[in-house]
Amino acid sequence: MVNTKHIEIRSFQIWLTYEGVLEGNPKCINAEIFRKIEDIAHKGAGANSIKIVNTVQLKNVNMEDRNWRQNWKYPQYTCMACFSGPIIEEKIDPNDESADYLTDSRLKVIWQTDSLDGSLHEIVMEGLKNINWIEHAVNWGI
Repeated sequence: MVNTKHIEIRSFQIWLTYEGVLEGNPKCINAEIFRKIEDIAHKGAGANSIKIVNTVQLKNVNMEDRNWRQNWKYPQYTCMACFSGPIIEEKIDPNDESADYLTDSRLKVIWQTDSLDGSLHEIVMEGLKNINWIEHAVNWGI
């Protein structure tokens, strides 16, 4: 769905979703995990153009259910990539003088997966597959 001809990866990170988490109430843990993802997303370059995708909607936890762990667990890995692409002409305001200083468009995408099978290219394309670049990316300038 990425609808532009040339997108570059500026950075890529991957981490264990539950890295550094101590045991506790699953609802509290997952709320903290999501806050951590949002905090990481809003730091660094591209923080004004963020798309968090594939975050699982967790079911209510019934601790008496033998399979409760399957119902509340996020995917094992969280991935984040910052991308750049061509300037999005549709988003340029003709009255904005700063438009002369635009260099590219950028988007930070965060997604989760249970599998790291495949090449890095395949993992990144999985995160990008349903992204509408023109809708979510922002033009970037100096």
